[in-house]
Amino acid sequence: MKPVLVTGGTGFLGSHLVDRLVLDGKKVRVFARPGSSTANIREHIENGNVEIVRGDLRNSESLKQACSGVKKIYNTASAVDFSLPEEIFYSVNVHALRDFVNTAVETGVERFIHVSSIGFYGWSQGPIDEKTELRPLNVYEKTKLLGERIVFEDYEGKGFPVTVIEPSAIYGPRARVGIPRMIQWVKKGWMPLIDDGSHRLNMVYVSDVVEALILASEKREAIGEKFVIGYENSPTYREIFETLSDCLGVEPPRWSVPAGLARFFSAIIQKGAELLGLDFFPLYDYLNYMTLDGVLDISKAKRILGYTPKVGLKEGMQKTVEWFCKNNLVCEERISGFPRARSEQVPSPGTG
Repeated sequence: MKPVLVTGGTGFLGSHLVDRLVLDGKKVRVFARPGSSTANIREHIENGNVEIVRGDLRNSESLKQACSGVKKIYNTASAVDFSLPEEIFYSVNVHALRDFVNTAVETGVERFIHVSSIGFYGWSQGPIDEKTELRPLNVYEKTKLLGERIVFEDYEGKGFPVTVIEPSAIYGPRARVGIPRMIQWVKKGWMPLIDDGSHRLNMVYVSDVVEALILASEKREAIGEKFVIGYENSPTYREIFETLSDCLGVEPPRWSVPAGLARFFSAIIQKGAELLGLDFFPLYDYLNYMTLDGVLDISKAKRILGYTPKVGLKEGMQKTVEWFCKNNLVCEERISGFPRARSEQVPSPGTG
């Protein structure tokens, strides 16, 4: 049986995908950076269900080794840490991806499932679907859009069987982006409501994204297509924070800040930190998304993939909080305040 390859398989979304593939009896190969922790999939490695290939997406020999003899590829890896120089985003999310797809073509890979983002669509202009106007706001979103175009170029030019999944804000156990900060702020009573928490965010539980990836890899009708993946309904930030507060057993956020004022002061704080040379938590990027509305139309994924999200917000938040509490990851010394640790990543919706 040919193995399936998962890039980013030691991370958040990738490790949950590995769990599912192993459960389905697949032979799994994980492409991981040298030195990256394998804690999330250690049990599978020890049981002989997962093979680790160490390397870098920017190294051609690593790519050839990873792709050799592989049937399917699930590409969940990308650069998302906003503290990185812009050239890193382009080298990983664009140039390395081009080499990766070319290598996959050369080695005879049968399917290539690429995880992209909804972040580059124009928000607050009605429900987002696959035809929504493109308005990337930052380097992450710009490079994810360029990467998606590269993937489709090989489909159109070489007939390479690709499918692109564009998830909304992914949350769940093992999350390293967004949710840890959200838990900390709600727990401490620091979380503001922007415009009274009236704006909407489409969140999606990690197992539902995994299900979309599996469906995309199995449906021939999905080849050459992209799919927006998320909840059918987009809760308000007030609803999200109230649900999280209930799971944590604390009072929900009460104080509200107008969007313009939040942007103004967070930009000043962030700029001041940059001038002082501090590796500061990018507050502006977090709060900016809270001033926008992310409402999705997932009808294409439902129609072609048969995708239906199964884990609702209350159930998903409860599972997420239980995991963080069980692993002692909601205490102050593990989720720090300001300044941030360099390893912490900043979310753009859909990064996971």
